[in-house]
Amino acid sequence: MVRRFAVLKDNMVINITMSEIVLYENWIESEIAQMGDSYDSETGKFSTSQQNINRDLMVVTMRQARLALLAEGILSTVNDAIAAMDSPAKEAAEITWEYATEVKRLDPLVIQLGSFLELSEEQLDNLFVVAATL
Repeated sequence: MVRRFAVLKDNMVINITMSEIVLYENWIESEIAQMGDSYDSETGKFSTSQQNINRDLMVVTMRQARLALLAEGILSTVNDAIAAMDSPAKEAAEITWEYATEVKRLDPLVIQLGSFLELSEEQLDNLFVVAATL
């Protein structure tokens, strides 16, 4: 049976993964933990706070990112935003969008696209949190 695990670094959830078994010591089984949550090893509980999110650690696969954007109904808008860019930024963005294997929350392209989509920092964070579960 596949189980859901929070992947921890310094008692903070940096990713969510699915597995049938615990593969690493820093994996804690949880159905509710989200990226950015903190974990109290004494109580075994997760706490959520927007302040806990470490954007530097937020990384998802391109598949996860696209599925999250699709779920929010803004995937085609991202394509439109890239098409509207000026050269050479447009070509660089197209290459990144097409060939990157992962997406970092603090990538300048993510920040630029977030601005184009009129997404707040919190909304961008939430997209990454959702993407990590897909």
